[in-house]
Amino acid sequence: QVLAQAHQVFRRSGPAAAMAEPSRQEVDDFIRSNDIDDRAAADLRNCSGDIQAKVLARGELSTARNPSAALLARIRDARSSPSIAGGSGNSSQEVEDFIRSNDVDESAAGMLRSCSPTIQRTVLSRGELKTARNPSSALLSRIRDAKLGIPGGPPGGSSYGGGGGGGGDGGGGQ
Repeated sequence: QVLAQAHQVFRRSGPAAAMAEPSRQEVDDFIRSNDIDDRAAADLRNCSGDIQAKVLARGELSTARNPSAALLARIRDARSSPSIAGGSGNSSQEVEDFIRSNDVDESAAGMLRSCSPTIQRTVLSRGELKTARNPSSALLSRIRDAKLGIPGGPPGGSSYGGGGGGGGDGGGGQ
């Protein structure tokens, strides 16, 4: 519903107007439709209009495991990104194009959408997922690798080190 409203605004007014400050009603609708808790809702309401616009422009949070935590992360990302003129609309379009062209499931798509712009750029820079046996799983591996700071990773999105997991090696890196 909120996404449909955002698309209507975008179609009617173009990309620059799509980043116009959202009304109080639009913010309240976003909070309600995404089941955001009181603390995160208050944080969003207390943000400046340009921060609210950046957060809402990233779309629904309904696929996030914890929508309120995802919202707080989006607010943090919006505050640390340089400016609206910095092309944030373009990068979110790149993310949507990547999701569409690589046929990932909605859960993996939601994970990519909820990542910071830096993580999104890192994931997308590794190229398409069409050759992966399971593109959604490969995408999730790339997101994990990007968050861990593993540059590039292996082709096809498989993870380093095989199975196991658990403890960690103290971060020596050798």
